[in-house]
Amino acid sequence: MPRVLVLMSTYNGEKYLAEQLESIMNQTGVDVNLLIRDDGSTDKTLEILKHFCSTYPQKILLSSGENIGVINSYYNLIETVQEDYDYFAFADQDDVWLIDRLQRAIGLLKLEEEKSPDIPLLYCSSTTMFDDKRILGIWPLIPKRELTVFNALAENVVVGCTVVINKHSKQLLVKLKPNTKDIIMHDWWMYICVSLFGKIIFDDFPTVLYRQHSSNLVGGDTGVRLLVKRMSRFILNAERKRSRQLKELVNVLCKNNMGTILSESISSLVDYEKKSFISRVMIAFNLPIYKQHSINTFFLRLSIVFKRY
Repeated sequence: MPRVLVLMSTYNGEKYLAEQLESIMNQTGVDVNLLIRDDGSTDKTLEILKHFCSTYPQKILLSSGENIGVINSYYNLIETVQEDYDYFAFADQDDVWLIDRLQRAIGLLKLEEEKSPDIPLLYCSSTTMFDDKRILGIWPLIPKRELTVFNALAENVVVGCTVVINKHSKQLLVKLKPNTKDIIMHDWWMYICVSLFGKIIFDDFPTVLYRQHSSNLVGGDTGVRLLVKRMSRFILNAERKRSRQLKELVNVLCKNNMGTILSESISSLVDYEKKSFISRVMIAFNLPIYKQHSINTFFLRLSIVFKRY
């Protein structure tokens, strides 16, 4: 039976935490273990966690510390992990997992490992968005284009709470640890790194009930809300952190003697904002990077031209 370690960072999650923990511990077809880091909760989160630790003393390991933010907290967990597990999964504190979620994910990972046993692999899936009253829809939808690093540098289609990785990916993420203040989210960084050196497996079957509420750090967007967000990001210059994330990727690759992995065309984006208008136009419309939807790729290119990448 595959041994899986689930990594969870918690923060003031008392309202929904118990339901999520039960859904994780009830997973079928795997030997599931849970490593939790509490990020300085001030509500009853720690009380709930300690109760579950006493209920599953051989299965749950808990640590707590000061509030360092979700990205740093998850990277702390990644670095803490021992390597005597077959797979590693990531969990939010407020969702609900389908009972065979890990079994399904590992089944697809194993199929890929039979073909490519020595590469980093990352499984992710769609989710069923819901709130306390109703089902809101499926998100994200099936990607229309291949999940490569050229997409990863433009957008994130990997929902962190659905991620399951193999040992090679875990080792890669430790090796390519970034300056976390320069990355947008840990799941986006995972998408970039694994797509660059390995393969992404996207499952269009929703394996997680993805709870939407006012405290979501990141949530699914559809319809008019999504269109408004896209326009505001362009107009208000809200995505400039992408360029810092690219620079950090180049820095980390060079530090690990992997600086030639990225093509010259991608590297031309580094410090693109210092180049002339004509140069930015040439860069923008010759880059191999893309989003899943053509209109979004067009806005991406405009964001480079007008220094909003």
